[in-house]
Amino acid sequence: MNRPTRRLVLIWLATTVVVAGAGVLGYRSLVGASDLAGRTAPETLLENPAALFEDPGLIGTAVEMTVYRAIADCMAARGFDYRGPAVAEGIDTVLDPAVDGYGIAAGAGDGQVAVGSGGAAPADRDAYERALYGTSLDGGGTAGCAAAGAAELQRALQTIENLPYSIEDLERNALAHPAMVNGLAEWSACMSRAGYSYDTPTEILTDLAERLASAGPDEARRLAEEEREIAVVDFACRDRHLAPAEAEVAAELTPGFVAANRPQLESLLPPPPNPPGQVTVPTGLG
Repeated sequence: MNRPTRRLVLIWLATTVVVAGAGVLGYRSLVGASDLAGRTAPETLLENPAALFEDPGLIGTAVEMTVYRAIADCMAARGFDYRGPAVAEGIDTVLDPAVDGYGIAAGAGDGQVAVGSGGAAPADRDAYERALYGTSLDGGGTAGCAAAGAAELQRALQTIENLPYSIEDLERNALAHPAMVNGLAEWSACMSRAGYSYDTPTEILTDLAERLASAGPDEARRLAEEEREIAVVDFACRDRHLAPAEAEVAAELTPGFVAANRPQLESLLPPPPNPPGQVTVPTGLG
């Protein structure tokens, strides 16, 4: 399989590290929204394995929430309310391809996502950050609650790396599945009928990004309009050809993935909140 084709499945499956990292570092962008903010609940994966393809960031969400819970429990034990990384309700409805394209040259419309703000009051900021990061960043003093999140993140990433049925194996099997091979071919033919020559959706993103990098102002404006036109055709072709193929592949492959990895996946699910007195804070910042 060529590199762009591999990248298509990576978009579905390999978002864990980036999303989980946000759970450790995202406290600076705080909102008073629900933890999930419209995303699929991680435990859904155990009962509905196909959810792994329906929500590409599902494992990442599980890791993010586990890291967030570890930091929140620790901060609560120190008298602070930690609200975690920024979230936005209804994120799946934010982009309209006819208006926003892919958000490359066209850009997203203004005012569609309000991330909000929050956190400690100015008078409490120093104490809040000491509780989060520790009394010093040179290894001295008491460890901050970020260490609790870092420890959970490390544990989760090690678990994912050692899955008996790896994400890489699932990726390879998905790419080789006849339904996916045919779906990509039909998607490419659909795009060709509209005048666009691409083998995979990720080729579109690469092409637009490379062209934008060397475009002047006038060319960038023309490229933005072209991006919107391509996006409308692309998502229509995806709905007709790739979505059914993805559903078939998910139905056949993901139950085996979950069955082979069930103990590991269960260990990735976020635990319920702990009473403040039962929280143990690691001794290193990590």
